[in-house]
Amino acid sequence: MFLTTGDRTNIDRTFLSGGAPIVSVSTAAANARIIGFTLKGGTKGIQAFAHATVEDNKFMAVGNDATSIETTSGIIRHNYFEFPGDDCIDVDDPRGSILVEANYCKGADDDGIEIRNYNYTGPMVTVTISSNTFVGSENGDGIQLIDYSATANRRYLIQRNLLISNNKAGLGLLDNGDTVQDFRAASMPERIEVINNTIAGNNHGISGGDNLIAVNNIIANNSVLGIKGADNRSIASFNIFYGNGTNYSASNVSTTTSLFVNPMLGADYRLQAASPAIDAGTPSFTHNGEVILNLPATSYNGTAPDLGAYETGP
Repeated sequence: MFLTTGDRTNIDRTFLSGGAPIVSVSTAAANARIIGFTLKGGTKGIQAFAHATVEDNKFMAVGNDATSIETTSGIIRHNYFEFPGDDCIDVDDPRGSILVEANYCKGADDDGIEIRNYNYTGPMVTVTISSNTFVGSENGDGIQLIDYSATANRRYLIQRNLLISNNKAGLGLLDNGDTVQDFRAASMPERIEVINNTIAGNNHGISGGDNLIAVNNIIANNSVLGIKGADNRSIASFNIFYGNGTNYSASNVSTTTSLFVNPMLGADYRLQAASPAIDAGTPSFTHNGEVILNLPATSYNGTAPDLGAYETGP
């Protein structure tokens, strides 16, 4: 109904429930679109073994992973997840581009999104996690990346997300196939670009990374650490640190480009009018001779980008 009418109230009227999973996308159903449903209960929600688009759905108390992508590509966009029994979104061994965009994930029993970065040697795979809210993961991270023994040919772009009030890390890295977060700050060698996120109120903000580039973020009020173990080829630059138990540890942080002041976040995590984070970011950033960021002036308001997930202005 929602797909044909555009009436969002129809999402609440169109139920799929029960099953293990409720919906399975096989290789014979590649390029399936699952749009405009409310999925409830069951032991899994949607499990895709071929490229699928999962869009504009609601997932209510699904018993295990609400949506999982298994050894394929996929799009997960504009969904609402509430209190799944494991992860809101689970991605295992992505073999094509993954887009996770504009989802709201609340109260996962484990992680908001968990990605197993299995060993992989094919064409470059980009995993984009953009403009999502991952809030209140009860026993895990907002975003969790799990590394394996070899360097996989993948890159991760994490941008404009709210990673807030998760019991473990906002962004947590593990290795050796482990999924229980112990804040080891794993030395994951794959490129991770963390740009314009608001990472606040977690236990750790960012934990781990040997090739992690953090630019234009707000990292605030994380009870133990802002950034831990982002070392080797990593760099954190043009970020605000404030109110963390410790701002950073064993990490490559540019203190000359960092701010250590109150970002003045509102209740909705947007910047208040007098926030020092307004126009405090950088539109361009080069690291070790590589251009990481090159934003056109039309992509932000004011003289420079704001820090954090939201840009202020008209």
